[in-house]
Amino acid sequence: MPATGQLTAGMTVASTSGMVYVAGSSKKLVIPSDGKALKSNVAMLLDEARYFMMFGLGTYEVVPNPYYRDKRATGAEIAQFIVSEGGSIVICNNISAGTLKSLQSLKVKVYDGIVGTVQQALDIYTDGRLGSSSASILDDEEEHGGGGPPASKSSKSKEKDNDAEVF
Repeated sequence: MPATGQLTAGMTVASTSGMVYVAGSSKKLVIPSDGKALKSNVAMLLDEARYFMMFGLGTYEVVPNPYYRDKRATGAEIAQFIVSEGGSIVICNNISAGTLKSLQSLKVKVYDGIVGTVQQALDIYTDGRLGSSSASILDDEEEHGGGGPPASKSSKSKEKDNDAEVF
């Protein structure tokens, strides 16, 4: 990676709402992890991961999350860090709405709901078993459960009839 402020051939710099992202030959798959090994678990929440496993062409590296245990860190800061390390695809278990929104604005594909080890998540990706980018931003009521019981099967089918997306 070139020094801050320097660009090399093949890099594209764009700005979205004051956020800068770099696209080029350094694209990496990122999996947040509780440990440094492939047998480590995918972190429960991307924002609170101890490490980010960065996978490139035939290589990977373990990058400590500089915002681990930093309650003041914003989703934008975490997203900026992932992108600055070359991240273009994220596979995670869960992710905060702020980090998801920031990653999506930086054109990073996010796949959530993956539980297991880093190796299992990597296998799911390399086997092509991930569908389209699955993460979506929920409104506050949906994110916090809405305060009511889960929707019944009949209410889910009614929601589908109204072209509403059911999560």
